[in-house]
Amino acid sequence: MKIKTKPKNPSAWSQLLFVERNIARVFIGLLLLYFFGQLFIHFVYSFMGGQGFNAESLRVFLEAVDIVWRKHLGGFFTVLNVLLFIFLLYCYKQAWKFRMQLKLYPPPSDLEAQPKPIKKDPKVMQHWRDIVLRANTGQQEKMRSAIIEADALVDHHLKNIGLEGEHMGDRLKQIRAFQVKSLDNLWKAHRLRNDIAHTPGYKVTARQAERALVAYRDFLKEMKAF
Repeated sequence: MKIKTKPKNPSAWSQLLFVERNIARVFIGLLLLYFFGQLFIHFVYSFMGGQGFNAESLRVFLEAVDIVWRKHLGGFFTVLNVLLFIFLLYCYKQAWKFRMQLKLYPPPSDLEAQPKPIKKDPKVMQHWRDIVLRANTGQQEKMRSAIIEADALVDHHLKNIGLEGEHMGDRLKQIRAFQVKSLDNLWKAHRLRNDIAHTPGYKVTARQAERALVAYRDFLKEMKAF
């Protein structure tokens, strides 16, 4: 098995290679500059008919260059510049997706409360059945109490999974909609529960009760309560 040996002083070695590379680049650049410079001088000399540089020949040369540019090359390079500019904008837009983001704080998913795993309690399912049976009577008082009790059951589950807060609303705010699909409907059901609890004689329709209980049920199922 071959073992690759490393230079005794890696920093000095890499620095030496860096200097040599730069010297080679400068040397190659000077050679290219000299080469193209000679080609240009030879072209001008030939264009002048071998007479060398003088004021009149230089004027004729510049006029010829201007004519060639305006008639043949100007439009082409103008279009080329516009296309290159559009291409650069496109590349910038594509590269922007992969930009490095400076993170001063942990991402939101790390800051949000992470519910701790909890075992399913069969009593929760039985309690839910009792709530549904009470609401199915269609009586106003029992529909209201079913909504309030379903709301309390959800709040109890939120506490069990480790969400803290003074009120149920505080605990719900720790959950994001992209985490739980049924969260928006649960908020509507919770607001209905608050209207019932804080408004004496609040009337609940069978349709409202059904929507609220479906929201509570979907949330509990999504949270694996039963």
